[in-house]
Amino acid sequence: MKILVLIFVFRFAVFAQPEFYKWQEKEIEYRTNFINEEDYKSNSFLSHLQKIYTFIISEPDGDNCPFSPSCSNFFVEAVDKTNFFTGILLFADRFTRDMNPFKSLNQYNIISFRKLSDPVDNYLFKN
Repeated sequence: MKILVLIFVFRFAVFAQPEFYKWQEKEIEYRTNFINEEDYKSNSFLSHLQKIYTFIISEPDGDNCPFSPSCSNFFVEAVDKTNFFTGILLFADRFTRDMNPFKSLNQYNIISFRKLSDPVDNYLFKN
């Protein structure tokens, strides 16, 4: 019985990593590059504010926006396609929907890298 207890207690030591074989360090890249991400840059003052926002808030926070385009790119595109005040309202609508934990994901198309497609054109009235 003592032998069975010793085998049960020390069974993990048998499969332990030996000293002559150590794990190798591996470089892991956590940033993802999106293939279908469009370039939403413009030459406006708003584009410079977006770059500052991206550098200070978005980069350290990581890529956790579930939508494509991201919220900051959505805001720049909304202002470019409409006017400043309408762009703010469209962005506020999108941002509050992004922060809603009870949202239904069935209304969005899932594109590459498991992002939800929600372009500005879905918010604009068609004549």
